[in-house]
Formats: sequence, C-alpha cells, structure tokens
Amino acid sequence: MEIIKAELKAVKTFRGMDGVGYNANLYINGKKAAFCMNEGSGGPDRVEWVNPSTRQAYAQPFAEWCQAHESVVGDVDKEYAEEVVLGAMVDAVMQARDLKRALRKSVLFRKPDETYDEGSWGTFKITANWPRERLHAYIIEQFGEGCTFAK
Repeated sequence: MEIIKAELKAVKTFRGMDGVGYNANLYINGKKAAFCMNEGSGGPDRVEWVNPSTRQAYAQPFAEWCQAHESVVGDVDKEYAEEVVLGAMVDAVMQARDLKRALRKSVLFRKPDETYDEGSWGTFKITANWPRERLHAYIIEQFGEGCTFAK
C-alpha cells in the first residue's frame, strides 16, 4: 500500500503531568486509519489502528513513510521516526489553528527590510471596522512597499 497523504484531524491538545499531550485521528489517503495519542506523561506516542486489517495494510507503510521524511526526522533513530513525525504533524496543526485565531483580531505582516524568525510576524491590532484591503493599504503607507501579509 503506497501512502500518498497522511494527515491528522480532530486534534485536541491538553496539559499532561510531564508536558503537552494530544489526541487525534490519523487519516491515510483520505481514510481514517488510526487514533493517535500522547498522554503527556513522558511516555511514547501511541497509534491504535481502527481494525486489524487496517493495521496490516498501513502499519508498515506508515512507518516507512515517516522514516522517509528526513527533513523532519533528521538523525533520530529510525524506531522513533513515527513519534517525531506525529509530533511535527500536531505542531503544524496547532500553528495553523493559532494563526487562524490571530487573524481574527490582528493583521499579521512582515516589514520589507527586516528579518524574522520562522513563524514570527509583526502584528497590527484591528480596532476599527475596516476591511482587510484598507488595513493592508494603511500598513503599506506606514511601513513601505514590500510588506507581506499572512493569509
């Protein structure tokens, strides 16, 4: 079975005794394949496959798919590749959720001649009932052409 796309849905995070834990559904090629979790107690991530046939079809290909993501896994031992990739997937979902939440109250932008850390933005709090285009124009007027905006 070739894995084209793996994604987490219904991600919920919580504070555990020894860090952040999560619960999520793992979808492989658009089908629910497993329930993933970390209890936030310092233990490993757990993957509970939907049924034995799903486990048989996807467990080994998913492990290989995770190991193939060298940019995420790096030089971590291959037996921990699934845990590292699942953690990165949870982080990506949470960053997207945080960005969406921030965009409700602020315009996020980057000034043209400044360098920013990965994932950091300048913020302009929305206080008036202006449309986004007008806010973008105001920010460009204040900070110059070349400002980029989060979408």
